[in-house]
Amino acid sequence: MTAAVERERRNELLRQIRSRGPGPYKPADLRELRIYNGAAGIWVDKQNTVIAPDALQGVTVSILHTGEHYPDDLSESGLIYHYPTTNRPPIRDQNEVDATKAAKRLQLPIFVLLPSSGDEELRDLKIGWVDDWDDNAKEFLVIFSDVAPEPVAPADQGSTFLLQEDQLPGRRGTVLSRPNQQRFRFQVLKQYGTKMRGVLR
Repeated sequence: MTAAVERERRNELLRQIRSRGPGPYKPADLRELRIYNGAAGIWVDKQNTVIAPDALQGVTVSILHTGEHYPDDLSESGLIYHYPTTNRPPIRDQNEVDATKAAKRLQLPIFVLLPSSGDEELRDLKIGWVDDWDDNAKEFLVIFSDVAPEPVAPADQGSTFLLQEDQLPGRRGTVLSRPNQQRFRFQVLKQYGTKMRGVLR
């Protein structure tokens, strides 16, 4: 298995699910296509996603964000997704973290599943790209886009962080409304620490 083969497999999964309509989708349909297994927040599908030598534990295929604990982490443009912390053996959580990092290194899109606002039994689906991560805060930044977003240079740790307002008009989001607000918020938290979290709410 190569990254190029896996990228095309994911594109085919997207074509198949979208052939059933724009969504929201039944969890059974997502499980049938192996887009998600419905058992955990991160779905790796190790059976199909081991890419040697870069991802021996597999590559994350999809993540589920319920919004129950961190509703302000979701916007129209992206998602701040928290590392798994479960009662399973710690290596299981770490493998899922590593598999999600592998999605960025290999430039593979992931499916982001969200509870549908119209029916909590259904799932909205977005295409996401792991843009960055912060091991101290235990968070990923996932950007929503059907195509890979342009890379953004990381903030210089020794420089002052300047806010640059977006020139695009604000859009009405699920929780936050400014385009690219999640990237801005993530970069501030990564540079200055989670003590800024309350300021950014």
